[in-house]
Amino acid sequence: MSSSNFKQLKVAVVGGGIGGLATAVALRRAGHRVDIYERRDFDVEVGASISCAANGTQWLREWEVDIPDMKPVILMNLVMREWETGKVLNDYKLDKYEEEWGNVYNMFHRQDMHKTLLETATATEGKGTPCRVFVDHMFIQLLISVEDH
Repeated sequence: MSSSNFKQLKVAVVGGGIGGLATAVALRRAGHRVDIYERRDFDVEVGASISCAANGTQWLREWEVDIPDMKPVILMNLVMREWETGKVLNDYKLDKYEEEWGNVYNMFHRQDMHKTLLETATATEGKGTPCRVFVDHMFIQLLISVEDH
C-alpha cells in the first residue's frame, strides 16, 4: 500500500489502562489522531508484574517506547509450579532466550509500564500527533434493536 492511499483516522480509545495506552501508542505511530477517554485519574493504577516476551518487547521498540524507563527485570528462569503443593512442574532456562528470539524476556511493574506508555502516547516528541487524554469520562454503550424502531 502506498502512502498516497493512507487516510488519517480520528480514533477514540475508551479506557486508559495498559491495553488502551498500548493501542493509542500504536495508532499514533501509525499516523492516526487519537483521543483517550478514561473514567478516573491515572494515579490509581495498581497491580503486579507484566510479562513481556520477545514479540511484546519488539513492539515496544517499534513504537519507540523508552523500555529502560519502565525499569525492566530480565527474566532468566521461568518456573511452573503446581498450585496446591508448590511442586515444580517445569523449569525453563532462559539464558539463551535473546539469542534465540531476538529480544530479552522483560518483566515490568504495572505502574512503571503504565506511566511510560502514557508519557509515550502524549509526548510532543516522537512520530505521530500526541494523543489527547480526557479523564472523568464514562463510556455508555447504547444498544438499540432494529425491532424497536
